[in-house]
Amino acid sequence: MTWFQRGAERLIFLMRWLVAPFFVGLFLSILVLIYKFFLELYALVVHLPGASGKAVIVGVLKLVDFALVANLVLMVIFAGHENFVGRVDPAEHPDWPDGITQLEIGGLREKLLGSIVAIATIETLEW
Repeated sequence: MTWFQRGAERLIFLMRWLVAPFFVGLFLSILVLIYKFFLELYALVVHLPGASGKAVIVGVLKLVDFALVANLVLMVIFAGHENFVGRVDPAEHPDWPDGITQLEIGGLREKLLGSIVAIATIETLEW
């Protein structure tokens, strides 16, 4: 193997770090979701005395929607990091759930689809 081939392979291997800023942005988006979650929770509690049962259910479903989206983003972050940036050694993190360190693209696709269906169902019920 020539020095050019080794250099090209090393450059391609290092390019995987170009996706890391996306994961940081997704982490920040979870913080935005937390902020909006608490705003919605506050609005639900403030309007609770005069709210109908349907309004309360819709308010709670909105909160569930935020939780599902946050979980969805977290799954994408962990699976993307695991698959493209670097493996996480489960032995170093025994307290982490198995799903965090063992997400593969196929499993991620199933979980993403399930979350998207649940989110779409909640949006339909809200409508």
